[in-house]
Amino acid sequence: MRDFVRKVCWQTPSFLFTIIIALRQFHRIARRCLIEPLNPGTGARGTAESRLMDNYDDLQDLLLDLNHLDEARRTEAYDFLVRMGGGVVPALVEDFDLIGGTARLSVIRALGEIGDTRAVPLLLALMQTDNPAEYLYVSSFAARSLGQIGDSKAVAGLVTTLSHDRPGPRRMAATVLGNIRDETAIPALVIALKDPDARTQTVAAKALRKIGTDAALSAVEVWERTQ
Repeated sequence: MRDFVRKVCWQTPSFLFTIIIALRQFHRIARRCLIEPLNPGTGARGTAESRLMDNYDDLQDLLLDLNHLDEARRTEAYDFLVRMGGGVVPALVEDFDLIGGTARLSVIRALGEIGDTRAVPLLLALMQTDNPAEYLYVSSFAARSLGQIGDSKAVAGLVTTLSHDRPGPRRMAATVLGNIRDETAIPALVIALKDPDARTQTVAAKALRKIGTDAALSAVEVWERTQ
């Protein structure tokens, strides 16, 4: 039943989503009017964090606000999600396929800002997606988040992606490796200078220049003489 509710709430057409928001607001008001007066210790709270906790009963509630029509509400929900930190990452990873709308992109961004390595396998999969509807935004957001995490697990996955059968993921992997500037990626980027896709070669050369070691720059010089 809980999974059914998630699907209904997170992948809902806008007119039904408005109804869900109204019902949720009614629930909040009822809880505050009927329950909180019976518990003096749960009255007005001083910190902004505590006030936000009043607004979000659970993660599903927060994800709904990431799809809210009001930009301020979406921003508030996003900021709170990032502040939740690594503890929320396993739940986001496990249920990511159930998340739709703008919340999907917001969660990918948040995973990068949180920086928890447990998100790396999901982000790598999203960067390599075969779904045409997600080529433009989901894959590029995932690549950026991998660059923000930037640990050895992310680097290893990006190096593997340089051998992907499609040029799009290969280009993104080379771009992110250049941003991370991890020297362990140099051998794979040197190989990418011979990629059958000319744009991938160019991106790999740019990445090697960013890393900037003697070995990286020498490889780029050799490549440039062949162009």
